[in-house]
Amino acid sequence: MRKRLKYPLLLLVVVYSIAFCSIQPKLENSLLWKISGNGLTEDSYLFGTNHGVHNSFLDSVPGFWNAFLSAKTIVVELDVTSQSNRHSFVEVLNKEEILLPKDSTYKVLYNTEDYKLVDDYMNAHGFGHLSGIDAKPALMNMVISFMMLNGATQKVNNKSEMNMEPYMLNLAKKTNKNIMQLDDLEKVEPGKAWALEWGLTTPLKEQADALLELIKNEDTMLEARSMFAHYYKQQDLEIMDELNDLYKKTAPKTYDMRHVNRNDIWMESILEILKSGSSFIAVGVRHLVGEDGLIALLRKEGYTVEPIKQ
Repeated sequence: MRKRLKYPLLLLVVVYSIAFCSIQPKLENSLLWKISGNGLTEDSYLFGTNHGVHNSFLDSVPGFWNAFLSAKTIVVELDVTSQSNRHSFVEVLNKEEILLPKDSTYKVLYNTEDYKLVDDYMNAHGFGHLSGIDAKPALMNMVISFMMLNGATQKVNNKSEMNMEPYMLNLAKKTNKNIMQLDDLEKVEPGKAWALEWGLTTPLKEQADALLELIKNEDTMLEARSMFAHYYKQQDLEIMDELNDLYKKTAPKTYDMRHVNRNDIWMESILEILKSGSSFIAVGVRHLVGEDGLIALLRKEGYTVEPIKQ
């Protein structure tokens, strides 16, 4: 029997969207998955993280510690504890990738109505009017997304513990495990991973449309993020998959930019990593679910991907 979402607005939107999408096999409710078969000599693991949930939650995930401690290599999106990575991000902020070209303005990117909507939003949230903003729309999208995420996270986190990603990384370093990054800044020119992730290299009109989508749907997105943290702690992949579908329908350009394209890039590295021995791959849980998620992509490559229940 399907669970009912508690939030009436999103319930209507999700039910409507699910009714008109193609039927996909539902994933079992587990955050931790074992990867085997297809010639692998050692099992590896795929774990869905939540950037706003603290490390104490890991104790409630069945099989987490056995999988984490048995793996030789810990694979993350980006090593957030690395000083060099912080420097690379700062380096991006000083580059031309984040600034509008001198011959372009927000007036060119929006029609009159949309310009006023975005301009009013920016000014009301302390950024000033668009006429005085020279940052690309993708950068403003990133900043506003973090504002929304932090606001939703504060509603569900009451402890002062460490968030799960830095906690896992610190533990991996203490136990002398190999650490690999899917957004590997050493393999690309400095900052390129950040630029790709946040769409700074996509056409300006697409960036502007994605920013407009985000602002127009702020209430829905905020509610979805709060719900996401709630159901993540229940390890409910079914509802999180539905929320992912909602995100895809609400902000398709941003979704493609941050999920579909990124998963495809990651898969190139993951396929090589799996051949090197037992690995524990920890990425945001939304990257696991859906037909364009890592579970489905790994299965398409011939691997057996099974939920760990105990």
